[in-house]
Amino acid sequence: MRVLSQEEINKLLALEPAKLSLRNWVMIRMFLWTGLRVAELTGLNIEDVYFVKEPKKFLVVRPEIAKGGNSREIPISEKLRDALRTYYSDISLPAGPFALNPDRPLFTQHRQTNKRLTCRQVQRIVGLAGREIGRSDLHPHEFRHTFATNLLRATNIRTVQTILGHKSLTSTQIYTHPTSEDMTVAVNKL
Repeated sequence: MRVLSQEEINKLLALEPAKLSLRNWVMIRMFLWTGLRVAELTGLNIEDVYFVKEPKKFLVVRPEIAKGGNSREIPISEKLRDALRTYYSDISLPAGPFALNPDRPLFTQHRQTNKRLTCRQVQRIVGLAGREIGRSDLHPHEFRHTFATNLLRATNIRTVQTILGHKSLTSTQIYTHPTSEDMTVAVNKL
């Protein structure tokens, strides 16, 4: 599985919400900055991310949506919290039977429904974003590899393991892709 280059990440982050839709724009950021699996992202509810209209400091991955059934919390960066604030103001506009409640899916198929996005729909959305940056083969799992690799540059492998929700360190190692630059920096620090 490929890891996104910094140039590809920058291109994705430069895409405007008007180009992708605000929902898709926020999803791309969540993938890049949380390392969520597709099924975890589609399984999120409002209450997993927000507390009284404000994004939480930690995203909750409930046992029923986490691979292996182990819940975990993932820190939400301030830049992602800003994107989530914008998203909340957008999704909280409908009133009546579609008004927000804590059990409502975070990402729905349409603004006026409570029907959760499917994994396949998210794969298509990621594919569309990929085509916008010249990557017709972009797959959601690349975001997880990219997140893990970049996180390892900032911290230790045990922290990466915990955030990704792996029981085994061996599982975490397959997500990390040190570059020749990473190795050079490490050796030069000796």
